[in-house]
Order: sequence, then C-alpha cells, then structure tokens
Amino acid sequence: LEHHPYYDLARRSGLDLPELAGSTDPRVHAEESFQSTYAEKLPHVRLSEQAFILGMNTARVHAFERYARLGEANGYTFESNPKFFTEAAEFVNAATGRGNMPEAIKRASALTNTLFYSTRLNISRVQLLNNLLNPVKYRNYDPVFRKAAAGELIRFAAGMGIIYATAKALGLDVSADIDDPDFGKVRWGNQHYVITGGEAATVRFLLRELRGVY
Repeated sequence: LEHHPYYDLARRSGLDLPELAGSTDPRVHAEESFQSTYAEKLPHVRLSEQAFILGMNTARVHAFERYARLGEANGYTFESNPKFFTEAAEFVNAATGRGNMPEAIKRASALTNTLFYSTRLNISRVQLLNNLLNPVKYRNYDPVFRKAAAGELIRFAAGMGIIYATAKALGLDVSADIDDPDFGKVRWGNQHYVITGGEAATVRFLLRELRGVY
C-alpha cells in the first residue's frame, strides 16, 4: 500500500491510516477494535488484525485518490492548494469511522471507549452528517470540493430513496417516525435491517433534540 502513487499525498493531507497496535501507540493510531496488544499473542490474531487494517486503509487511500484526481484535474497541487486535499482527507476520515479529534482526546480513548462504545466511530458519524448537511461547511469548502461533497450528498440521498421506495413497494415496513426506535430501518416481520450504516440513530437523536429546542 505504501507504494500506491497517492499514499504519500494522503499522508501529507492528513488521511488517517491506522497501524498495528503493537507497532505504535494504540490509543492514537490503531483501529478501535484492536487497541489492546494482548490478543496479538494468540495464534493468527495478528495476521487477522493486519488483514483488517490493510483492507480499511486500502479503501481509504482509494477514496482519497478519487478526490485527489479531481483536484489535479482542476490544476490543484498540495503546494498550491493544500486546503482542498486536507478537506478531502478529513471527509474520508469521517466517512470511514476515523473521526477527526485532537491528539489529547485520542490518547484518552482507552477511557472514553470504556464509557462510550467506539468514540472515534461515533464522532465520525456526527462529523460525516455535518460535512454533508451543514450549509456553513459548504460555504467554507474549497469550490471544487464543495461540488464533490454536494455530489456525494445527492448520491447518498438518491440511493437511500431508491432502497426505501423499493422496500415500501415490496410491502415492507419503513419507519419515518423519530419517536420510533426503528426510525430509518426496514422491517420484515420480526427482522430489522439497518441500511444507513448507523446514521439513522444519529439523525433520529439530532431531530429529537431539534424538536425539543424549537
């Protein structure tokens, strides 16, 4: 992966690429599922961890590459417009469960993960919605990345709309009631299907909070 043509640019731009817990500070650089090094002593666990991390990092670098090529097509380089590449890296971080947090909070993750399941993942869910839906973010985005983010939002909304419409057409239950714990889920009898990657719970929480305020 380190020989990928966009690997170094991704690193410079701030793309979060976790490493094996035993080879770095696990509180900062390891995947949250592998922040303890004790399991690595078991047969084949280290290989399994390495495969998981490599797969996720490959997906992150490829996602970043797509945005980087877009920037380059518009004449951008990291030296001439680092803002674009930094925004792209932060967007990919949030989309892949690596929430952008200060170093001090990262180092406290051993405690925060005990109190709140997967701190960085939960922060990334909120950050992703903020990146996609916050008009202030769009105003501050680089113009090229603004179009890219808008395109991602349109594709996401269209994809979800097609899935929900198809489910309804097939006679399945789809809840749009924010007071329903199954908000955003597709139900088939006693089976519940989460198709939003966990975002529905975050959206439900935010909508309920907004209702309480207004």
